[in-house]
Amino acid sequence: MPLSYTALVPHSPILIPSIGKDNHSLLNKTNEALREIREKLKEKEIETLIIISPHGPNNNNFIINVDNVYNLDFSEFGDFTAKAEIRSELGLAQLIKETINKELPIKLQSPEKNDYASAIPLFLLAQGLQLKSIVINTANTNYAEHFLLGQKLAELFSIQNKKIALIASGDLSHRVKKNSPAGYSPKGVKFDHLILNALTQAHAENELLTLDEKFVTAAGECGLKPILVLLGAISNQNYLPRPLSYQNDFGIGYLTMDFAF
Repeated sequence: MPLSYTALVPHSPILIPSIGKDNHSLLNKTNEALREIREKLKEKEIETLIIISPHGPNNNNFIINVDNVYNLDFSEFGDFTAKAEIRSELGLAQLIKETINKELPIKLQSPEKNDYASAIPLFLLAQGLQLKSIVINTANTNYAEHFLLGQKLAELFSIQNKKIALIASGDLSHRVKKNSPAGYSPKGVKFDHLILNALTQAHAENELLTLDEKFVTAAGECGLKPILVLLGAISNQNYLPRPLSYQNDFGIGYLTMDFAF
């Protein structure tokens, strides 16, 4: 059956209460948007949750994490209390590799732990739900191949007899304010405005696929490739883009939105 649900979420560690602490409440709009997405996953009885992450191995291949269980661990942020386990969907992961590797470079790997861009949305969205997950990392390839990956995933999912959701995990510019981690750049502000405007229009990929790579690099983002995978996955469906929140309190653009069918 076609994809049942898709969304774009940020992956700030501050969204984990035990990491964010006093700062956690400053992202309340984002927190509330993520709670709404979690309720949608529950309401739609999602069986498999696909996470597209930009922070896996720096590789020319798309990487699928094939651990039996995803052990979510945030010790790299000094938090040894927030932990969870999410079962993976190994059969479908193998099928993705066998099917799509004919056209796109895909490898299976079993890392020691999940990268934080996949662990954070899994921790916040999947805990307690009766679902399995697959984490796919973006590649050092062009934008068009990421859009194509989304299209091929959608084709494969359409013949699966299960309810599947796809979540793109990505932050927008890290350079939108003077307190931004990478320093301020007007290109960061321009990038965020461009993404927000494009995603609320039909066929946003027409604009995003032609973005100048130097401009994107200067903006200091990590969300464009996951967004393009998502747009590819819904390119043949009628959808309504719905921004749920945008915050840049910490100098990074955090956009949360879903694409209702």
